[in-house]
Amino acid sequence: MTVGFFYLFALLLTIHCYFEAPKHEILQGSPIFLQTSKETELRLALNELEQLQVSRVERLITEEEKHVETRALEILFAAMEGTSWKSSISWLNGQHPCASGSSWFGVHCSGSGHVVGISLSKQNLIGELPHGIFSSLQELKFVDISNNNISGELPSDIGSCSKIIFFDASHNSITGYVQDFFGTMDSLRFLFLHHNQFTGSLPSSLVETQTLSVIAIHGNRVEGRPAYGRMQAHPPCTKVGQNYTIPSEKDVLLDVYESLNGWSWPRNRGWEEGQAGDPCLQCWYGVTCTLDGYVTELRLPKNALYGTIPSSLSSFRHLRVIDFSSNPIFGEYLTGRIFRLQV
Repeated sequence: MTVGFFYLFALLLTIHCYFEAPKHEILQGSPIFLQTSKETELRLALNELEQLQVSRVERLITEEEKHVETRALEILFAAMEGTSWKSSISWLNGQHPCASGSSWFGVHCSGSGHVVGISLSKQNLIGELPHGIFSSLQELKFVDISNNNISGELPSDIGSCSKIIFFDASHNSITGYVQDFFGTMDSLRFLFLHHNQFTGSLPSSLVETQTLSVIAIHGNRVEGRPAYGRMQAHPPCTKVGQNYTIPSEKDVLLDVYESLNGWSWPRNRGWEEGQAGDPCLQCWYGVTCTLDGYVTELRLPKNALYGTIPSSLSSFRHLRVIDFSSNPIFGEYLTGRIFRLQV
């Protein structure tokens, strides 16, 4: 009798604790509101963000697809003088780039084992991009081959990559016309072709497109569109912080800049100063601070952030708003979401 009563009491207590415990929820199409302890609020928000990215079930890669993707990257390596790259760790190791323990430098993989990203900026790629490699990488979502020595025309099979969100071939010596397929790629949101040797007129498909968030074509001899297309100028600086930024919080911002390829952001006022600058005093773009130097808001929507959000972001002490919406972070495109913390 005593034992049975004890178990019944424990069961009732468990049910009571479940319904009375603080919870958090995701409101579809709305900001994420968290009502938890201050110590865990930001970490939970980041966890929810990660879960949003892995929620979509992807088809696992086949052996034939592994062979095709591997061969395409091997051709890229040979055509672009891969032996002269600044880093080519694990390339040509006899394994698929996404195989367990393989990890080719600059190649990013999805959970299903497909190649989804190529990040080879400032790696001394030399020569012309070979035709056929992009049509063999049909799961590509972002490509960064900027700041290299790439010449010749862009291969037309780039247009066959229907899932590309971010394409950056800026600061090279690419010639020819800007191809019209860029304007018909439904997933493409960020296009950076500035500082090359393109000529002619911008195709009507790019002039009329409503899907691209950012187009950068300046530094070429191209007619038909303003230099930055849809790129917005820096908004006016509203100084809220009147004190030096807390050093540990500045370190986190620099970590964000490094992890999300800040050097390629179209709007990065102040961030490029790095250690020499001060986010609160100098009004870094998208950063709002308290009077005593703590970061309270980080708003960087539609700013070509890509990569993985650093875990150090959870160490902000007074951060209340994070807006990374419409950026290709975590290898996926986040559409119109603002991640807001409410306590």
